[in-house]
Amino acid sequence: MQVVDRFLRAQNAHDLDALVSCFAENYSSQQPTHPKRAFTGSARVRENWSRIFARYAAFEAVALRRDVGQGEGEGQTVVAMEVEWKGWVEAEKVGRPGLWMRGVVYVGVEGEEIVWGRLYVADVEEEGTIEEMVGAMVEEG
Repeated sequence: MQVVDRFLRAQNAHDLDALVSCFAENYSSQQPTHPKRAFTGSARVRENWSRIFARYAAFEAVALRRDVGQGEGEGQTVVAMEVEWKGWVEAEKVGRPGLWMRGVVYVGVEGEEIVWGRLYVADVEEEGTIEEMVGAMVEEG
């Protein structure tokens, strides 16, 4: 999908205008595991990404895997991507990134615009084994 490729290039280039041009004006964003983070509109996309680009001098977005399927509406395509996002405060990308997230993003595409997104993305945690996580899940407080 060309618009998804443009979006990734814009993220990596810190090109806010190119990034926002990938989204429909009435874009709808949902993060089902964080329902209060939902928003509508490309203006909010601009606000969010301008803050991210201002904070991180170097930003790297990679689609680790990608699959394309038919969307619900006629002429709509759904792109599923496993993404990795890294952001460094210093342009030289020194040390562990201050922002390091991975997850799955689904986007609905109509024509050359992203019209909706469902993000399941979380911080990468390098500590904690599976045993510790399961223990924390079942521990009674």
